[in-house]
Amino acid sequence: MIDISNLDSHIFDALSQTSDNMYIYIADLERDFSRWSKPSVDYFNLPGEFIENTAKEWVQHIHPADQHIFLEDIGRIFEGKSNRHNCEYRALNKYGKYVWVRCQGIVERNADGSLGLFVGTMMNLGVNAKFDQPTGLYTFHELKKQLPAFISHGMEGAVLLFDVDRLQRINDILGYLVGDEVLQRLGQKCQSLEGVISYRGPGGKFYCITTEKSENALDRIYKEMQKFSVEVPREMNLEIQLTISCGVAFFPQDAEDFETLHANVEYALEQAKKVGRGSIAQFSGQMHRKTVEKFRLQEVLRESVANNCRGFALVYQPLVNGETQDVYGAETLMRFYLPDGTLVSPMEFIPILEEDGTIRQVGEWLLNKALAQAALWRMENPDFVISVNVSYIQILQEGFREMVTRIVEESGTPEKQLILELTESCKVSDPNGLRMILNILKYGDQYGTG
Repeated sequence: MIDISNLDSHIFDALSQTSDNMYIYIADLERDFSRWSKPSVDYFNLPGEFIENTAKEWVQHIHPADQHIFLEDIGRIFEGKSNRHNCEYRALNKYGKYVWVRCQGIVERNADGSLGLFVGTMMNLGVNAKFDQPTGLYTFHELKKQLPAFISHGMEGAVLLFDVDRLQRINDILGYLVGDEVLQRLGQKCQSLEGVISYRGPGGKFYCITTEKSENALDRIYKEMQKFSVEVPREMNLEIQLTISCGVAFFPQDAEDFETLHANVEYALEQAKKVGRGSIAQFSGQMHRKTVEKFRLQEVLRESVANNCRGFALVYQPLVNGETQDVYGAETLMRFYLPDGTLVSPMEFIPILEEDGTIRQVGEWLLNKALAQAALWRMENPDFVISVNVSYIQILQEGFREMVTRIVEESGTPEKQLILELTESCKVSDPNGLRMILNILKYGDQYGTG
């Protein structure tokens, strides 16, 4: 394996200067050690050219609302599902502004299949980039500017949100060059649509605005995109099935402000995908109620966190020895109740906590309560084990390790009797990926992991 600390500085520096808005980095994933180009260190105000605990350090620079994009994509590498990294998100620069970046990279695995060298580039798309470079379409930032202006001037119409289904699978099987060409061709198709203004969104998403609101007009646009999804694989000689799903929302009927309208069309797209890949769904009153319910739940959760996690509760599932049938510990499960006593599913409230960043406060509350309860059980069974679930987002938040250490010491919990279990959404199959997480935690020799 290449020793990145001794990589020829002349070569690395030369590559670093090839573009004003392109940054390079190289990482040894086995040791979780990376080297960044000097322009990237300066622009993003990184702690230095050489960085340990790379993921933990870099995720602090990513916009809280975009952290899941980075974590999910990089997680696919740790899980052994992909050797490539390709996503767009906002990163904080030295001027205190979030800029859009396109982060791409490829991993070289060792002979045994474990993670080895990772080489990547990061393109600065700018704070207020007007046009998307690969497709030539307006950017999502422009959509956020233009759509409210259209509505304020009395314009009526529809927003169609198209998304290439399973784009990541196409990238994994055929490579990112093929995936990028599909997106470029899709951008060209959007530009050719009559009576439509098109915008490039994150990943494989494209937004189309039209003043046509009739069912026939919308059906025409949708069928044009479906025709494209059939023709492109044939033109590119690709043995894949390409499908494009679509969500539709109307303005100003469904919403007069951008955030609500965007949430509505995203929800419509989500419903279309549930029907089946390549489907279309229009936002409806029922969808509106669900969107409003989500916003209301978000507000209730924020108020709960501000009031010492009022409404949250813990239940415990016994851990039983299969041979002796003795209870040797418990798994901690979190519940949340609305003020009227209604139980909310973790599948509903956990994603909201992660999006808001309030998972940190709730996670600290949970650990305090769980270890306090475990201390009582240890009075009867000194070897009692307590298991607590954690996720990537919690682990990578600044101060997580120190918070866990403090609570463990305050509660008197023996190191070997606390299990930090990764949630199902972030299971890691590659040993080096797991080692990287343990390096972040610094708990590899202290606490159990699951």
